[in-house]
Parts: sequence; C-alpha cells; structure tokens
Amino acid sequence: MEDLNYDITTSIRDELKSVPVLSPGRCIYKVPEHIRNVKEETYRPWMVSIGPIYHQHPSLQAMQKQKLRHLKRFLSQGNKAYDLDYYVAIIRQYEGDIRRCYAEEISLSSNDFIKMVLLDATFIIDLLMWSTFKFSLENHPVDGIIDVFSRVAHDLFLEENQLPFFVLDLLYDLAFGKAYPHISFVDLTWSFMDCGCMPGKEVQNTKISDIIRQNAPNIGHFVDFLRVCCLPSELRSTSKIINKYPLFPLSVSELRAVGVKFVVSESTSLLDIKFSRGVLEIPKFNVQSTTESVFKNIMVFEHCHCFLDSYFVDYIYFISSLIKTPEDVGILVRKGIIENWIGSNEAVANIFDKIAENISLCSSNFYYDDLCEKLNVHANASWHRWKAVLKEDYFGHPWAVISFIYAFVILILTFLQTLSSYKSK
Repeated sequence: MEDLNYDITTSIRDELKSVPVLSPGRCIYKVPEHIRNVKEETYRPWMVSIGPIYHQHPSLQAMQKQKLRHLKRFLSQGNKAYDLDYYVAIIRQYEGDIRRCYAEEISLSSNDFIKMVLLDATFIIDLLMWSTFKFSLENHPVDGIIDVFSRVAHDLFLEENQLPFFVLDLLYDLAFGKAYPHISFVDLTWSFMDCGCMPGKEVQNTKISDIIRQNAPNIGHFVDFLRVCCLPSELRSTSKIINKYPLFPLSVSELRAVGVKFVVSESTSLLDIKFSRGVLEIPKFNVQSTTESVFKNIMVFEHCHCFLDSYFVDYIYFISSLIKTPEDVGILVRKGIIENWIGSNEAVANIFDKIAENISLCSSNFYYDDLCEKLNVHANASWHRWKAVLKEDYFGHPWAVISFIYAFVILILTFLQTLSSYKSK
C-alpha cells in the first residue's frame, strides 16, 4: 500500500513542479475559451501578429518581412548613438520583465523572443510615428499602407496581440526622446488612437494630461491604455458593497415612454452617464466596423485582470440594457449620442444584443447601480407615466396644443360668465 501511495505522491509532486508560477506583473492574457467561442474573429488579428501568442501563425507571416523594413527605418531615423546591438542588449536586459507580463508560459527561446520583441516594437513605434504626421519621416515603407491601416490598427487593440507598454515606451525614448522631447510615447499612442477613430475618442481630448500624470507608469498595454482613457471622472467607492443583483433599466423606447429625455453629455469620459430631473446624459460614441472587437477586448482584459474593479464591463451591461431594438438605436442616433458608421440601426442593435455574452458581471460592485435605481424609480412613478401619456396623446402635435389651449380658455370664460350671472342674481 505504501508503495502505491508513493507512486501517486511522486507523480503529483512532479506535476506540481511543472505548474508555472503566476507572475504578479501579468497583464496580457489568452481569451478564455467560453468567451472566445461566442465570436472568435473578434479576438483574432487580421494582418499582423504582435507578441508571442500569434507569432508563428501561418496566416500572419506576410507582415514579418514588412517588420524588417520598419526596423531598418527605425535604426536610420533614431538616435545615431545607438545601433542594433545596443537595442538587442536592452531587450535582453528586460527579457524577464517582458515575459512576466504574459499570463501564459512562452515557449520561444531567448534569442527568438528577443528578436520578436525588437521587430514587433519597432514596427509599432514606426507605424505610430508615421500615422500622426507630427514627425519628419520619409514615405512609409509599406506599399499601399492606407489600404491596410485600419486592419493593422484593429490588430493593435486585441488582448492577445500585445507587447508590454513599458518596452515600447523605453525603446521610443531611447531612439527619439532627444529629437522629440515634447512628444512622449503616451502622446504618440493617444494621437494614434485619435487618428484611428477608436470608440469614445470624441470625449477624450481633454483627458490626456490626466492619463500622463496619473496612470502612465502603470499602463500594461494598448488595450489597457484605451480602458484608462474611458474611465469615469468619479471612481467607485471601495467601501460600498452591493448585496443584490442590479436591476437594469428599461430600454430607450420604454424610458422615453415614461418621460425620460436623452441628451449628449459634455463629460470628458465615455463612461460618465448621469440622470437628473428626468434627463439621461450619455457621452457620444461612434459605432464602426471595429467597435465590437475593441469593446470585447477591453471587456476581456477587465474580466481577466481586474474583475472586481471593472468599469467597461459595467458600461456595456448598462448600454446593452438600453439598446434592445433598432428603434432604441434610432432614438440615440437622432439625439446625437450614437454616430452610426455601419449602416442600419438593426446592425447596431445586433452588436449590443450579444456583446456581453459569457462575460461575467461583478454584481456586488456594479458601478451604475445607483443610476439604475434612479431610472427605475422614475419609470415606476405613476405621475411620470401619466405625464408621458398626456404628452403623447394630446400634445404630440402643435395643433393639439393649440386646441387644448383654446378649449381651456373657453372653459375659463364659460366659468367666469356663469359666476358673473350667479352673482348678478
């Protein structure tokens, strides 16, 4: 019996030795299978691999030669005090830190890993510098870059397709920090997001200084950067715990039927949604071909990295509760809250119908809980329902208003005449 137990314990100990230690610095994750299976193409790169997860994917190898062109221009345009050997040595120095940013164990050898990081990083830096038109660079080394730009931009905002932000920042600063001291890599990244029409960019222009001052040292990668740009101006209270599942609000059409007005918020954060005195203020956002993918990848990052402190997942759950039909989308489009770049309102409604499928909500810390409660109290108040019906049935047309005023005046005059006749008796 002891021999049998010994065999089992020895086997388990051997298996335990092979279990990788989870790094506290991890910030780049593989998408969980139950989430990926909903719509795999929203998490997979179209043209270019960044980082180790898709590094050897057959369909993405065409861009590897293009990366060499970007590296060549990076070296020729950058600080002449540093050569290829220097950058390789720098990456080797930080290799352990870079590897620890990935939640999954990386099988690439040290040399292959360093080469991959150098090619991918210089590709990104050169692409961002060219796209912002702030730099004195020669023509872009990729033929037909305008045609592929949007697809490459899409690939840079996928959770599985990332390099750590710190290594990009480091290499950019070494190569171009002296030549362009007024343009940090955070500035460069923001300009690229703005140029690429990322969702929520319309309300972010005044927020870049806050990002630099507060969050830049802790930004994990591009998906995290985009998330930080969208954070609300007021963060949640860490002491407040909700002991019930949130009761989501009615749809846009249903809220409108009980007198709720929808207006574009002037907030500098995409996630700043406010409700007061019957008015729901929602920041403007555009819906385009990449919106679903970008939104889902931010949600996956929060799901894996900061589940108990998720803001974007909460935002999507709230917006999805508002948008149930094409009519809901149409109302938000007419109010200027949604810019529809993909055509039909039905297409937008379909995006939000299943965008959060299989992505869990931390109900005990739901950011919009108070907002939902206010909306539901308003919707359930009989006065608001009566007022909305009165407005719809009797004041929906200018002539109806005029007729009501006319009838009211006649009623008052009749009453006064009756009263006068009574007194004269």
